[in-house]
Amino acid sequence: MNKHYTYIHTKIDGTPFYVGKGIGNRAYDKYSRNPYWENKVKKHGLNVEILAYWNNENEAFDHEKLIIACFKDMGVKLTNMSNGGEGNSGCKWTEKSKQKLSEATKGNKAWLGKKHSAETIEKMRLSHTGHTYLKGIKHSEEHKANVSKAKKLWWAKKKGLINE
Repeated sequence: MNKHYTYIHTKIDGTPFYVGKGIGNRAYDKYSRNPYWENKVKKHGLNVEILAYWNNENEAFDHEKLIIACFKDMGVKLTNMSNGGEGNSGCKWTEKSKQKLSEATKGNKAWLGKKHSAETIEKMRLSHTGHTYLKGIKHSEEHKANVSKAKKLWWAKKKGLINE
């Protein structure tokens, strides 16, 4: 299976606003995006469409550049910060960078995977008492089936079992 792909992000109405190249789940990720992209998604929503799968990264970068150029020629305003063909795929950390990260995270329980203390757990429990969000709400069987179907579809896409 080809691991590199090109994708577009569109508003809910289908208007494209971003073209990208990715591997894994990148097309669906919302982190490490530029502020223009974030504003567009907040205002207009987000649809993701995978355009093509590629045998190697260079082919994917070339396709990304071509699609961006085509949209720009048509007058489509994209949130892309470049003309494509760039990225940090396969980024290799230097030994100095690894050491710096190691020093910065020493003693940080979140990085060490340690469990919360009994005191912290009690504080978290108390902070949630009194919340009544959705308390007593009964969902129809149709709603439950739709939620189940959506979760199964999401999981299949995430695991790469289907290409949509």
